[in-house]
Amino acid sequence: MANEMYGSQENISAVGGTSEDYMRLEEKLQTAKAHLSEEEFIQFMDLMKQMGQMALKNADQQGEMHPEQWSVTQQTEFNRLTAELEPFFEKLEAASADSPKEPKDQEQFWKEQLAMAETKFSKEQFTEFKSLYEQMKQYEAMVMDQDGNMHEERLSAEQKEELKQVREQIFPFLEKLGLDVRKPGE
Repeated sequence: MANEMYGSQENISAVGGTSEDYMRLEEKLQTAKAHLSEEEFIQFMDLMKQMGQMALKNADQQGEMHPEQWSVTQQTEFNRLTAELEPFFEKLEAASADSPKEPKDQEQFWKEQLAMAETKFSKEQFTEFKSLYEQMKQYEAMVMDQDGNMHEERLSAEQKEELKQVREQIFPFLEKLGLDVRKPGE
C-alpha cells in the first residue's frame, strides 16, 4: 500500500525516508485498512496518495516538508489535505487507543511475518523466503546509517542489481502473506 502512495520504496529513500519508515507506513496503512470501512479506506488512500505525491515534490533531503516556504496554491492544497485527513487520523488514533496491542517495531513486524510464513509456506518456500529476507537485511546494514538514512549509492552496480533481484523475488512471498506490495516500477 505504501507503494501506491510513493510509487516505490526507492522514491521514499530519495526524499530521506528509510526502509524502516517505509515499513512503518505500510503497517499504519494495514491498520487503517483493518479499522476503516471499505468506502472510508478508499477515500483515505486517495488523500494519502495526494499527500505522498506532495511530499515527493516538496520534501527536503531529510524528508521534511516546509509548507510555509511554498506558494499560496501549494499551501492551500496542503491545508485542504491535512483537514480532510484529520477525521481519519482521529478515528485511527481512537481505534489504536482501544487496542491493547502496542505498535510493532520493524523487527517485531518481521518476526511475525517470518512466523506466519513458516505456517503458510512449504518448507522449501519458507527456506527461500528466509534467505531473501536475510539478504535484504545484509544490504540494509550496508546502506543504512545509525540515524536510519539510506545510502544506496554505497553499493556497487553489481550489488544494486543483486538488491533489485532480491526485491523482485521477495515480493510474491510478501503478497502471499497478505501484504499489499507493488513491484518497483509499477
